[in-house]
Amino acid sequence: MSSLKYSPRVASIILASALLTGCGKSERVVPVVDNGFMGSGIALEELIRQEKEYYSMKANTAFREDAKLLAKLAYAECAQGNETDFRYVIESVVNRVESSRYPQTIRDVIFQKNAYESVNGKLWKSVEKKALNSEDFRVYGKCYDVAVDVLKEGAKTDIDRFHAGSPVKRPRDRFWNGSEIVAYTGAQTYYKLAKKL
Repeated sequence: MSSLKYSPRVASIILASALLTGCGKSERVVPVVDNGFMGSGIALEELIRQEKEYYSMKANTAFREDAKLLAKLAYAECAQGNETDFRYVIESVVNRVESSRYPQTIRDVIFQKNAYESVNGKLWKSVEKKALNSEDFRVYGKCYDVAVDVLKEGAKTDIDRFHAGSPVKRPRDRFWNGSEIVAYTGAQTYYKLAKKL
């Protein structure tokens, strides 16, 4: 069975078509148009093709928006880092989305209160303007490329938290209890929870 989900409009048209054409066993033509009046008809297969195209465009738009948010976060959190830092920051978001402990969308994870320090500061609001600088634009572009890779391939680590500097600078609050160090890049230290989320 196809996994395609039809909009209410198309689902109702398919049902009407089935009723009008003997449960879909004869000519598959839908004799209605958007405004509900009888028309010359449109092939059901063409209607479904249009529906698939529409939802594919929506999915691509959502993908690009997620990639832009992740790139912006990576740039804001560690513009002076390297590609590994960008990946780890981005993977921390993706891993949180997949955990029951955090919100379930990339946008909601990034904007969760006190989740990422850069989001609450002036830097977040000025990322696009700052990235127009030729050198910064190259860095931001690399952040975007890494974001696309992680969204397509998934996270390769269990990282879900990090802080600037070495492990000795680890904050002393409950959020960090049970954290295990995964990596230290020189710019930041990355952790996962010792217990599986």
